[in-house]
Amino acid sequence: MRSRYFYRLLSVLLLAGYAWVGIHWFMDYRSAHGNGEVTICLMKNLTDTPCPSCGSTRSLLTLFEGKWIEAIFINPLGILMGVFMLILPVWVIRDYLQSKESLFNTYQRAEQVLKRKGVLLVFATLILANWIWNISKGL
Repeated sequence: MRSRYFYRLLSVLLLAGYAWVGIHWFMDYRSAHGNGEVTICLMKNLTDTPCPSCGSTRSLLTLFEGKWIEAIFINPLGILMGVFMLILPVWVIRDYLQSKESLFNTYQRAEQVLKRKGVLLVFATLILANWIWNISKGL
């Protein structure tokens, strides 16, 4: 992947993520739809089984309310999503202003690390554990 494409794609994804969270924050879908069961998750809609990332938006919104423990219980990936949504825009802007590609280079290194069998196994195990936890919570 070329760096120019990477930065454009990342910017679009970040804007879409902010729009998604903003819609849920300002429109308060949890109260507007009663039980908070609004989902665009294809897996959940087709199988009634949550995917590993189901609940991430609710987790992030709960984190905004300062309820760290509840946010972790809903889905720890929401915390990770929040961290990325805070750090990545600053990093993109910094790279743009300084004409650098440090985020792209970090992405490429992370991609290489994730290709290692041991690291991939740990990562896959954590995602699987989160998925099982989501299912067991009835998310």
